Amino acid sequence: MAVYSQDLHGPARKAAIRTLRNVITQSKRQWAHDFLHHTTSKNLWEATAWRKGRSIKCIPPLLTSHATLSHNPVHMSAALQQRFFVTDRPQVAPLQPDDPPPLPPRDFTPITEEEITAAIAPTSNKSAPGSLGISYTLLKWAFKARPD
Repeated sequence: MAVYSQDLHGPARKAAIRTLRNVITQSKRQWAHDFLHHTTSKNLWEATAWRKGRSIKCIPPLLTSHATLSHNPVHMSAALQQRFFVTDRPQVAPLQPDDPPPLPPRDFTPITEEEITAAIAPTSNKSAPGSLGISYTLLKWAFKARPD
């Protein structure tokens, strides 16, 4: 037996509407995730026709390198490529006249195997020390393999 929202009243109706909205939101997110991770060049051009979640009938024209507006996808692709992927970048010298003077070299303080062992021993195997996400398990394994 189907239950319709007009048959529900009070808190049961609010709960049903909230559940429906959550299901719709999750479905949209899953669809967008699948679209972005399995896109093709054809799908990508279709996506350019969306605006605020709605499909528009035509892609607005772009100003091409010839200073003309174009609806042609080939010309539009070339215009975007020329604008965002510059191929004739100027050469930049690694040393510039306004560079600050180099810092004096510092002495290297050697670290012993015992210091490293003492530092990584109390760490949790389920955590990572930095933004790369390399866990302490991997660091302990690498240190054990090559302590030198």
